[in-house]
This record gives sequence, C-alpha cells and structure tokens, in this order.
Amino acid sequence: LMPITGMLLLAYIVYHLLHLTVGAFPGFDPSNPYNNMVGGFLNPVNVAVYSVGNIALGFHVYHGLWSALQSLGANHPKYNHYRNAAAVGVATLLTLGNLSFPFSVMAGVLTVQ
Repeated sequence: LMPITGMLLLAYIVYHLLHLTVGAFPGFDPSNPYNNMVGGFLNPVNVAVYSVGNIALGFHVYHGLWSALQSLGANHPKYNHYRNAAAVGVATLLTLGNLSFPFSVMAGVLTVQ
C-alpha cells in the first residue's frame, strides 16, 4: 500500500495547502484560519477529500511505524504483537484525530464565528 498511499498523500498535501494555506478556494480569509477551516468543511467534497487523505495517511503511518520498529530491532515472534499494536494505535489516533475536524463541522459541533 505504500506506493498507493504515497501518491494519495501527495495529492492530499497539495489540496490541503491550496485549501487552508494558500487560499485558492472562494471565501478564504488569511486573517481567520478557524472560519477558513469550518467554511471549507461545510462542503461535502472537501470532507470526502480529507477523509480519503487521512485514511491513506493512517495506512501509511501504520506501515512506516511498523517497519521502523522492525528496522530498529523490535522484531521477534514473541514481541511482534506489541509492534503491531503500537503501529495500529498511533495510526488510529492520528487518523481519528484528523477526521474529527471535518466530521465535527458536518455534525454542527463547530460553526462559523
């Protein structure tokens, strides 16, 4: 999955920078990042792009952390389940944390101020 998620992440990062940093979308106000985020996530297309991007990020981080721990010597059948649990845990927390923003906007928890 690394080549696929890597390409998805590249596209997601470019979209993210255009959306929330450069302001290439209508209604961008460089002095109000909160409203830029909320206003952007009122659009379901943006939520879908961010969801796919963050799920790809989760898979990418999982594999990267799992492999990094293996490269550092944490590779033994007796302990491999800890390495897997650590990779799953970090990737899951990162993915859910990042997805909480667009889903909070769509659920009406975060609103434009």
